[in-house]
Amino acid sequence: MTKLLRLRATRLFFLFIFTLNLQTFAAVPTLGGMQFWNDISLAGNYKIQKNVITGHCRLLEDDYLRLTWGSEDHCRTRLLALKPQIKKPQVFLIHGLGRSHHSMAQLATELSAQGYQVYNIEYSSMLNNADSLSKRLLTLFNEHQDRDNYVITHSFGGILFRKISPQLKIQKAVLMAAPNQGSTICDTLKKYRLNFLLGPAGSQLYSQSDLMSTLPAPACEFITIAGERPSQLTNWPLGLFFNEKSDGIVCESRTRLAGSAKHVKVDSSHTLIMNHPESHKVVSSFLQKKHF
Repeated sequence: MTKLLRLRATRLFFLFIFTLNLQTFAAVPTLGGMQFWNDISLAGNYKIQKNVITGHCRLLEDDYLRLTWGSEDHCRTRLLALKPQIKKPQVFLIHGLGRSHHSMAQLATELSAQGYQVYNIEYSSMLNNADSLSKRLLTLFNEHQDRDNYVITHSFGGILFRKISPQLKIQKAVLMAAPNQGSTICDTLKKYRLNFLLGPAGSQLYSQSDLMSTLPAPACEFITIAGERPSQLTNWPLGLFFNEKSDGIVCESRTRLAGSAKHVKVDSSHTLIMNHPESHKVVSSFLQKKHF
């Protein structure tokens, strides 16, 4: 019986090794990341991601097909060999807290159809604080400082962008549903010392935190887009935190930011504002016009 178990264990081991190396024969589909992977390099239709837990990297192609995996040096060498073609101008999409690149996929598809090189960034928003996440994003952007770049963010993504904006060369930016003046929900949770429930990054979003009180405005032309719905229509039970119009997560008044070229209000929930037709219309118009 023991020999039989050993034989089965040996077979399973070799099957596991074979599965891990399938990319030798064909690209392997993946889910794209979602909290356990950070994008560390973007080039044309390719990206390199690093695992939050193991630290190993993988090279992905369009639709998140894994071409190879291993060390960062190995993946970067393979990427250079592919000679990726990069279009101009480029648009970087930064999703919000607890979300993934999937939440920005519809917007990415529309902007790609308009001729932009779109990078839908994946990052582990729930497993890191704002400092470490912003440093990783800065490294990512620094590979593209010689091009015309635009940034579109959702919610917490806008906070991360603002933190690194002074160090970037960005033509224009759109901040959708960003808690620019701090989160009402986080303020309430902080009062009862429960803001830790939002994770390392989310717990920093109360209005008097070191992060929010020192955050600069984007160092480029930018607009803000906010979801505005009557209090009775906001998402229950989070709507209980508000006594004013909001998108169900962030109060409309807290999305405003001094220096914005325009503040646009959309009848949408926080969760779906990046897919709202009016948001798409505003984004396209803003990116195309010299002056908004």
